[in-house]
Amino acid sequence: MLFDLAPKEKAEELWAYDSLLKRSKEMIQIPTPLIIVTGQRWIGKTSFAKVLFNQLPGPKVWVEGKQNPTKRQILVSVLSTLPLEQEAILSLQHLKASKLERLVEPYSNQKIWLFVDDAHLITNVRMQELLELLYDLFFKLCVVLIAPKSSIKRRILKKARFYSMFGRIKDTIQIKPFDLNISTNFLKKGFEEHKKKISNEEAEIMAKETEGVPGWLCLYGNLRLNHSRKEALHLFYKRAERKVRAALLDFFATRETARRRYEFILQGVREGYSSWSYLKSYVENKLGKTLTDSKFNHYLQALEDAAFLVKESGEYSIPDPMIRRFF
Repeated sequence: MLFDLAPKEKAEELWAYDSLLKRSKEMIQIPTPLIIVTGQRWIGKTSFAKVLFNQLPGPKVWVEGKQNPTKRQILVSVLSTLPLEQEAILSLQHLKASKLERLVEPYSNQKIWLFVDDAHLITNVRMQELLELLYDLFFKLCVVLIAPKSSIKRRILKKARFYSMFGRIKDTIQIKPFDLNISTNFLKKGFEEHKKKISNEEAEIMAKETEGVPGWLCLYGNLRLNHSRKEALHLFYKRAERKVRAALLDFFATRETARRRYEFILQGVREGYSSWSYLKSYVENKLGKTLTDSKFNHYLQALEDAAFLVKESGEYSIPDPMIRRFF
């Protein structure tokens, strides 16, 4: 159902992604060694990747980055897809490359898909080193990383060797917001599934208000099914604010000492200070102190990596309408 708030897992539960899903299936069947699924917050990256994952034959592995797995846990998950004795897999205490090579050598040409959701949240693993090891073990391995694009570039593909390895053999699947027409049709279709209707005027207003972000459209539709338009809108903004606040609190949890600096950056961008120099001056005026260029860039990159900011043509912006509204 389109208004189901859980991540989608079947192709028929997606909306307007048929052509992108078809291209992605062709891309992943080659297989391309590395594929990045990216997009702004609440855009549906996980749903799209889940549908793609479920359409693939085995062996395949889905890793939840939010659980921050260790290198050993990820390796054991990959090895568990092969017809190996579980005892042999679990005995790999020190993960010596030579021992691993001997164990998996009969399956080195096996096509394997490894999906890592929220890959940027994994801190227990040096992802570049893990992927290099896996590519050495499995020649037909396809890794799909689901995360903001900037975090993939800076935190995972940052080593020179990795850039040389994947400069020409990686692909990006960019999940974008719906346009006005697709957004209104999404809401109408969702109501039709429940044998209800929504007016063109209401659908267009919410399509514009949510700027076509599927997560927000889905939330409004879910609430509107059981409430009046006024009540649903009130609840929508209340829930959206709660989600935004929770995301920001999660981000600040490990950055409390610099919280005011991050907040001033977001505030400045929201007020229109979009260029690096104007934004830096704005933040320094608010703080009453000067920041080094490297320190300021560090704050900007952290916000980009968390998808609170995007940088295009040298200008910074907050891509999500609800973050702009409730920050």
